[in-house]
Amino acid sequence: MHALEEDQLKRIEDKIREAELSNPSLSVDLLDHICCMIEEKLDDDTTFDEAEKEVLESINTQQLKEIALETEFLTQNKIVMKKRTLITGVISLLIFLVAIVLEYTGLKGGPLLIFVGAFVGIFGFGTMIIIDRFSYTKSKESRLKTILGFIGTGFFLAGIAFHFTAWPFGSALIITGGIIFFGYFVFDSIYFSKNNVTI
Repeated sequence: MHALEEDQLKRIEDKIREAELSNPSLSVDLLDHICCMIEEKLDDDTTFDEAEKEVLESINTQQLKEIALETEFLTQNKIVMKKRTLITGVISLLIFLVAIVLEYTGLKGGPLLIFVGAFVGIFGFGTMIIIDRFSYTKSKESRLKTILGFIGTGFFLAGIAFHFTAWPFGSALIITGGIIFFGYFVFDSIYFSKNNVTI
């Protein structure tokens, strides 16, 4: 593949700079993308001027600005969602900790707070994670993994709540949650191994 020369790269950088994109990371990604498109055309014995004109006409300044705005909007939404998820998770954990302290010190309200903590964890934190993951994960495998994690967490937290409130089936729910978690980790291991993904 033809590699672009330094002066050619500079010309493309100037074109991208003219679009006045506010996201530096996006500018770098676009530069790389446009350069790759031009280099592919150069392999077909097209001159640099012709390739540059054809590529930049297909991605004009207005389109670049629209891409930048859309990227910034999605990034902001993702940051807000992650903050909400973190806050919900911390609240659920704090409720659990207070409930455990009340339970073991013999004070009233422990079982009720454990139930509330489980409810917040399942329908608050868990739901936030699913929305967050589904917003940027499109593969069926990743979505299935997320759902398995959510169901396993739900059963486990519900089991803890049932156990501390002396309701029936608490142990069964905890065991079921553990089994689902085991399936989650097996699926996760197979998926990453199959796709040669390293963490």
